[in-house]
Amino acid sequence: MAQEIADGQKQSEVERLVELYDLQPHPEGGWFKETFRSTAHCQNEHLHGNKDSRVATVCYYLLPKNGMSHWHRLASDEIWLYHDGGCLKVCDNGYLTSGWEVKAVEGFAFQTHYKATLALTDPYGLKKAIGLPEHLPIHMIDEKGVYSSAVLGSSLEHPEARYGVSVPAEVWLAAEPTNGGNFSLISCLVAPGFEWKGFEMGREEDLVTSFPHLADIIKPYCQP
Repeated sequence: MAQEIADGQKQSEVERLVELYDLQPHPEGGWFKETFRSTAHCQNEHLHGNKDSRVATVCYYLLPKNGMSHWHRLASDEIWLYHDGGCLKVCDNGYLTSGWEVKAVEGFAFQTHYKATLALTDPYGLKKAIGLPEHLPIHMIDEKGVYSSAVLGSSLEHPEARYGVSVPAEVWLAAEPTNGGNFSLISCLVAPGFEWKGFEMGREEDLVTSFPHLADIIKPYCQP
């Protein structure tokens, strides 16, 4: 626990949250505790074998300052909801559903309305090439995969942040605290409900093979 908890003023707050909610270490990184599992059942088409699942589940998820949610994906849709602490930078290798207008620019696409923010390095040099400011929401699409990112946090304190970020099933996801926060406390709403058989950690070799053009983005978020 000491390795993942940041040194400094808010260290005791992280420890208190872990103890208060009986949070347990999560395989992807960070700490979690399931707080709700519906009694109703449904069929999850993304599960292999037995497709029976609960309709929805909710858990607390805590990432300390130096923690990281490594690449993983679920067989269910997921919504991350901000509660407390610093902003959380959420990165995904998938298509975020949206009905907003998208315009093509030199083989890529960028949204005319705010949805995702390119918060990591810009491997294509796209922002510099077309003169976009660093903070402009970017959504890059190519024939082999998609990289986009969003910031989860207080919109009042950080204009680029949102209080909720939705991630479709089967989308690779990684996240880390940002904007100087010592921790990020969120809830994860999963529908159909979370099942360990529908959880998969990403291996660096497999992800880079599938998305070689995103290797520079993938590698920092893979488990050692």
